[in-house]
Amino acid sequence: MKKIVKVFMLIGSASVAALSLPSFANTAPDFPFIVVNGQASVAVTPDKAKISLNILSVDRQSKQALETVALRGREMVKLALKFGIDQTKIKSFSLSKRIIRDKTRGYQQGEISGYEVSQRFVLELSDIINYSELMDGLVAMNNVNNVQISFDVSTRAKITSNLVKQAGEDAKTKAQDLAAGLGAKLGRVFAASTDANFSSYMATFGLNEQSMPRMEAMSFKAGQYNLFVPETIDISQSINVVYRLK
Repeated sequence: MKKIVKVFMLIGSASVAALSLPSFANTAPDFPFIVVNGQASVAVTPDKAKISLNILSVDRQSKQALETVALRGREMVKLALKFGIDQTKIKSFSLSKRIIRDKTRGYQQGEISGYEVSQRFVLELSDIINYSELMDGLVAMNNVNNVQISFDVSTRAKITSNLVKQAGEDAKTKAQDLAAGLGAKLGRVFAASTDANFSSYMATFGLNEQSMPRMEAMSFKAGQYNLFVPETIDISQSINVVYRLK
C-alpha cells in the first residue's frame, strides 16, 4: 500500500484561477502526497474606507418614525457631501419597519405600542483625509445606529499579485524541505484549497484573502471622539497546496 503523508502550510493570493479546481470526492488520492500551507502578508497604509450605518427611529406613531428616518437620512447625506464624498458613493437601502407590541402572558398578542423603522446606508470614501471629522459628525447625529468601518487600499490588486508570488515561493520552499526530510522528491501541484479542515481538503478549492486594521499602529489625528484612522492594515493571502511525491 502506498504511504500517505499530510502536512500544513499557507500561501496567499487574490486570483490564481489555475489553482482553482473542481470539487473532488472526499477521499485521499491513490498516490503519495503532502499538503502544505504557505502564506504572505504586508502592512500597508490605507487610503480608502467604507462606512456602513443604520438610521433607526422608534415612535408610537408610524408616520413620525418614518419621517424621522427620512429627515436624518437627508442630514447624513448633506454631511457626507460636505466632506467631499461623491453622491454616487452614497448608497441607501430599502426601509425596514417593525411593529412593537406590549408583552403579554401566553400566546396572545399584546397591543401595538409603537413602530421601529430603520434604513441602512453605505458611504464609500476614496480619500480618508477627512475621515475623523466626518465620523465625529456621524456618531453625534441622533438616530444613527450600528456604525461599522472597514479600511482598504486602492492598489490592492497590485499588492495581491505580489503576495501571490511570495506566498507561492513560501509554499514551494516548505514543501521541498518537507519532502527532503521524508527522503522523497517533490512532484507537481495536484490541488489547492482554503479549507482548514484537511480531513475534507479536496471538497473546496480556491484562494483566501483577508485584511484587517493593525490597531496598535494608529494615526495621530483622531478627531473629537478618538475615531482613529489605522496607520496600517495587514493584507494577507493564503492557500493550502497538495503536492505529489515522487
